[in-house]
Amino acid sequence: MGHSATAYLGHICHPERLTIAEVLEDEQICKQVHDAMEQSRDILLALHPSVFTKKALDAHILDLLKRFSNHALGDTVHRVGRDLKRKLRYDDRLLGVIIEAERLGMAWECIGRAYLKALCFFASDSKGEPYPPDALFLKELKECPWPEKLCKASSWEESSLEESLCFTLAEKLQALS
Repeated sequence: MGHSATAYLGHICHPERLTIAEVLEDEQICKQVHDAMEQSRDILLALHPSVFTKKALDAHILDLLKRFSNHALGDTVHRVGRDLKRKLRYDDRLLGVIIEAERLGMAWECIGRAYLKALCFFASDSKGEPYPPDALFLKELKECPWPEKLCKASSWEESSLEESLCFTLAEKLQALS
C-alpha cells in the first residue's frame, strides 16, 4: 500500500521525478505516505490483534520507507503506479483497506487521498509514454460522474458488497478533494 501511495501522491506533486526515491526526497510526500501507512497499520492491528504488534509494524513502516528511498533500486513511479484497473479495485491495496477501515469506524483519509490521486495518475515510462491500459481506463473514468466513477474504478459490481457502501465512500472521498 505504501509503495503505490508513494507513486500516486508523488506523481501529482512532482510529475518530473521518475523514481520512487526521487519522490520521497520531498518531506511532505514522505510524511503523507508515512501517515497513510500508519493508518493502514492501525487497521491491521484492529483486524489482527494477535498477529501484529504496533512496535513491529512501526519498524516495518520505517524499513519500507528506507527501502523505497534507495536510489540504487531505480524503482520508477510509472512501474509502481501503473495497472490502475487492478490497483483501484475494491479488493486491492488501497480501497480494500479503506473498506475495512470504514467497517471498523476507523480513520482512512490519508489512504483515501492516495486513492484520489490514483484516479488521475498518468505517469509515463522512460520513452514518455503512459501505460496504454491505464490511459484507456482513465479516459473511460473521465466520462463518469462522481460517485459512479468510484464504482467503476473499483469494479464494485464484481463484489458482493452493498452498493450503498460505494456511494458512502464516494461521498467521503469527494469531501477529501
